[in-house]
Amino acid sequence: MTSLRDVAERAQVAVSTVSAALNGTRPVKAETKRRIERAAAELGYRPNLLARGLVSKRTRILALLFPRPAAGSG
Repeated sequence: MTSLRDVAERAQVAVSTVSAALNGTRPVKAETKRRIERAAAELGYRPNLLARGLVSKRTRILALLFPRPAAGSG
């Protein structure tokens, strides 16, 4: 699995710059952003949703629980 660190090495920028460029959390120069996006595409980078949930403390998972019917009914 490709990490932000791998993308940063390929694009020759800091990991924080890769994060900012891909998440839009702060401005990144257009040329740098293109280089990062190209490196991410070449490496097949996909964000890890579980890691993102741990960092943000939100999983965005909805669970539904249904009671099991009592034995012999129905």
